[in-house]
Amino acid sequence: MHEEYKNKIRTEALNFLKGNKIAVIATVSETGVPHAATVYYIVDDEFNIYFMTNGDSQKANDLRRTKKAAMVVGAGPQISTMQGGGIVETDTFNVMEMTKLIFDRLNPEEVKYWPIKKLKVENIAVFKIKLEWLSWLNFDLENTPAGDYKEGFLKIIP
Repeated sequence: MHEEYKNKIRTEALNFLKGNKIAVIATVSETGVPHAATVYYIVDDEFNIYFMTNGDSQKANDLRRTKKAAMVVGAGPQISTMQGGGIVETDTFNVMEMTKLIFDRLNPEEVKYWPIKKLKVENIAVFKIKLEWLSWLNFDLENTPAGDYKEGFLKIIP
């Protein structure tokens, strides 16, 4: 039963990630200054996160240097967010293919004014976060006991 429950939670967690489109990616500069930025992303069935950004941006430079990132997905109205982090693979993807996969999930009106829409293809970098850890804060307000923070906090990876 325990393994069945774990698989059910992993499936629900993956569906949560696939049902969202925007993540906040956190990096650290060479001088130790934290940086966070929103990105459009996709996730595969192994919980790998793929996103694109300006290849000359601070986050792109930080990711190439450190090969590490953290991320968060979810901002309401439901009380459910995922936080994770892991190793970053850089610039090893077909930019056109990944850009199409990401933009195919979006309504054209959603991205009309976002800076990524205005970039030339040669300025786009695609990154993959191979998640080493992933936690899900998922409160069911009707069924989670009041004040029971731990009851709504689930470890997905490892």
